Amino acid sequence: MAIFPRFIIFFLALPHLIQLGLEETQRHPIVNEYGVAKYRSFKPLGLVNDEFPDIPYDAGFEGPLLGPIDELWTNLKIEFSKGRIDFTKYWWKWFIYSANAERSRNLVEEIHVTGETKFENLKLAEAVFRRIKRGQLKVVRWDLPGPISESILRILEERHSNCRLYYSFDNTHFSYSEPLPAPRLFHGLQALINSTILYGLRVELHYRYKAEYDHLGHLFSVLSTAPKMRELELIMHDIGGCEITSSPFAFNFLAQPHARFPPLEVLKLNGYDLDERADGGNTWNWEDFDRQAFNRHPDMFDRPKRRQDDGRTNLDSWMEIMDWSHVHTLELSMPSKNTLAKLSGSVLPALTNVQLNHGWQTSSEGNETLSFLASHPLLLDSLSIGGLDKKTGNTILERFLASETVAQNLTHFSFRDSTSNENEVHLNESLLTIFVRRIPRLESLDINLRRDANMSIDGNLLSSFSSSPTLRRLILRIPSPDMENALWMNRNNPRYNDLIARYRVSKDDGDEIDPIFNQNTVLKMFQQIRSRKVGKELEELEFYVGNWDGRWERGLYPDNIMRVAHWRCSASWEGGKCEGNQTRPQ
Repeated sequence: MAIFPRFIIFFLALPHLIQLGLEETQRHPIVNEYGVAKYRSFKPLGLVNDEFPDIPYDAGFEGPLLGPIDELWTNLKIEFSKGRIDFTKYWWKWFIYSANAERSRNLVEEIHVTGETKFENLKLAEAVFRRIKRGQLKVVRWDLPGPISESILRILEERHSNCRLYYSFDNTHFSYSEPLPAPRLFHGLQALINSTILYGLRVELHYRYKAEYDHLGHLFSVLSTAPKMRELELIMHDIGGCEITSSPFAFNFLAQPHARFPPLEVLKLNGYDLDERADGGNTWNWEDFDRQAFNRHPDMFDRPKRRQDDGRTNLDSWMEIMDWSHVHTLELSMPSKNTLAKLSGSVLPALTNVQLNHGWQTSSEGNETLSFLASHPLLLDSLSIGGLDKKTGNTILERFLASETVAQNLTHFSFRDSTSNENEVHLNESLLTIFVRRIPRLESLDINLRRDANMSIDGNLLSSFSSSPTLRRLILRIPSPDMENALWMNRNNPRYNDLIARYRVSKDDGDEIDPIFNQNTVLKMFQQIRSRKVGKELEELEFYVGNWDGRWERGLYPDNIMRVAHWRCSASWEGGKCEGNQTRPQ
């Protein structure tokens, strides 16, 4: 933190110091290495009920100088991470026990817990929650990689029954074989079953070599028993490797026919199979079987039998047990024609935010997407489409431009190709220019452009960005400079081995810089747009060259070793700084 902001914090705190009747001659303001102002007193604080004798405590530390700045206490972040862990414990110990912190504790409305999960961290977090004024908390965001403790949940549900709990769970940080410390921790998602405060849940499941059923089964139980839950994001991957044991990618609705889900408002599904049968797939029938034993001695076991197909898809079953009329945000990966058809029309009357990522799809999927979008009565606030052809994208632009009312609420628009097509899908630049100029509330735009697009500040496209009074964030994606050379970067080329040796670099210091789109040219573009911007300023420009998101996977395909880059320019950095780098898949 710069010296100037530190002095601002100090002087803003002076009225509070005077109010407390503190003598300036007895105090010495200090700013620690984390940029947080604190002050010392010659008289030590008297702490009671000290539960953390192992945490060092400076008796002269009476907290940061934030007393009169109430909004800084409204939203607090508890971060347990390397490099800050000792200071974090030290700071929160003051917050828990000091009489001078009582006023601050009574202002807290939102707490965000993040960092590393350790037993002592959970105890400290529990003490913080216990000291917050009863009924004061409105939002708790739990982003620790491990599970929440039973005692913390009990404190939240008893003392802050009206707060909203947003919970993130990733099974890569979790093992069922590890012993559980005290206080009692639930495995995985079990903690949230019957929760009365759970509001938002993000679950990411990475399936490995061994079949896993518990996480998805527990998620079903959570949905069936958490009445206040309104947001769900479910991401599922199969990363088993060469020998994969099947794991379920859909709920087994037939196992609990009387279950009911709460009326979700936000639903994001990535990897979930809505086209699977109502039983969630045949893999659920193997839940109680030892697959390895069966594979070794198949003649000694009877193969589990799958229930008879009742004709319903997994989506049909989901629609039967949940009221979909409240869903205003829907994100689906690779939705089928049947899925889009079933969710069209009056099924989603509140829908205002849509994201559809098609991946590898045929051009016929564009018609289904267009029909889906046209069937919903409300005007969209946000639309993101990925993996469809440019004809579909241009048609969407034309529909927005055909009527002033259709796009009057649109604040975000994104149309991207699938990550495998190396930015080959680009919209008609003339249409795009008109679109940017006419959409009255557009704040964010994410698009692909041709590598030879006119990127002059005097050209129609960039001038449309600067003339949009509402545009604040811009994401542009350009093909790799090596796309033109992709034909000769193949195994049949006699220079193939030399080329691979040349381009498979461990460091980029000696690599050729993209001659057109590099850090300097992207920064210049950002500065030029900002210099001519009307209305709200352009706050951020993100610039992608090639398939940046797939840079770790492309090394599996040597004939596609191309330069990729990501640059991020932000107005929050002095002088409009631009950060990022260029690299090649390794």
